[in-house]
Amino acid sequence: MRTLEQILENVESKKREMMKTDMEYYGVNNLEQARRRDDPIRGYNKPFDQHEITEHLTDGEFRLWFINKQRISWKEIKEAGVEEIRCLDCSDIIEKPEDMMRLAGFVYHGKCFINSLKTGKYGLKPTPYYERIRRVIFGG
Repeated sequence: MRTLEQILENVESKKREMMKTDMEYYGVNNLEQARRRDDPIRGYNKPFDQHEITEHLTDGEFRLWFINKQRISWKEIKEAGVEEIRCLDCSDIIEKPEDMMRLAGFVYHGKCFINSLKTGKYGLKPTPYYERIRRVIFGG
């Protein structure tokens, strides 16, 4: 299995590749040209699909990548001055980043996230990306 640094570089490389593909598809040479024409370039004015940039990772690599992402989110939340991180669903305190799922600025426990996926609560749908998180990260 690759190291976290190798995985992060691989994901960034995938993002650059997707951005280049979009630019070639729309026939733009630079991002200023894309801005003027309002072409949807992933990573510039259109978000990356998380499944697309991680689907090539093994489950072990995905787990390392995802937990690193959660730890960064945890650190950002704590640096913003939040003392207690509470689950939107059950209102209990989330003890560590590995137990957390951050989605569109909201934070859930992994178990609450899994239940929300199963029931469709909060409009969550079982996309391939979320299904992989459920299976690989939270074991649900």
